[in-house]
Amino acid sequence: MKGRGVLLTLIATLWFTAATLLIKSLGTDVPTVWTAFLRNALALPALLLLLRSRGLSVSSPNQEKLILRAFWSVSAILFSFWALPRMPLANASLLMQTSPLFTVLWGVFFFRERLSRFSTACVALAFGGVYATLHPSFDQVALLPSLAALAAGLLGSLSFATLKSLTDEEPALRIVVYYTLVGTVLLAPWAFATGWAPSPAQLGVLAAIALTATVGQLFLTLGVEHTQVSRAGAASVLCLVLNVLGGWVFWNETPDLWTSVGCLSVAAGIAGLAQEL
Repeated sequence: MKGRGVLLTLIATLWFTAATLLIKSLGTDVPTVWTAFLRNALALPALLLLLRSRGLSVSSPNQEKLILRAFWSVSAILFSFWALPRMPLANASLLMQTSPLFTVLWGVFFFRERLSRFSTACVALAFGGVYATLHPSFDQVALLPSLAALAAGLLGSLSFATLKSLTDEEPALRIVVYYTLVGTVLLAPWAFATGWAPSPAQLGVLAAIALTATVGQLFLTLGVEHTQVSRAGAASVLCLVLNVLGGWVFWNETPDLWTSVGCLSVAAGIAGLAQEL
């Protein structure tokens, strides 16, 4: 079952990578709130119909936890969607893939979980990689997008931890429906207040983002049902590799020395944690 869970999260990573590349392709012309709003709103009708066809309802005894998980997720995508067009894809991806590291820290600080020396070294190595990525930006304009990407990773870890507790009690489809429903309701007033409207071409890209991201969410939720959070998070290291390649192929972005060291350190640290935990 664990092998199946890792496979499902790897498939989710492929879909999330496609969504990431599409988001970056929009540039800064599309307001971030519109990208996040339509990512949820365009997927919601189909998900509600699918939920009904499975004989499931929106109501749940775990409603508060479902809404909390959705809030963390929506907050994370706002930060990540804003950062992606404003910095190299490799840097953004590295900082956003720190969720497994923060998840481990929550276990240590709030649940008194104990780490072995090896796990502690892996966490230190990975956060050293984060520092290596941030260091060149400390005195530059790129610092703000970098911090936004890191915030996305932190918020994503809260969503990820809540997701694991929900998968024991809720079907994957209902979890994803709540995510899109809460995102649509929260972001609609903000989006329409901007007075902006997408062109037909932009709407097509936004629809593709909604499709790829939603399919990725479904696979991720199913994957977490069958494996440990740490292992599911480690599978997302593939996302880092694919995004580095995507930045190079589509935008001619070549990671500098600092970013390369950071990528290797974060990937090695998370992979080590996956084997240990």
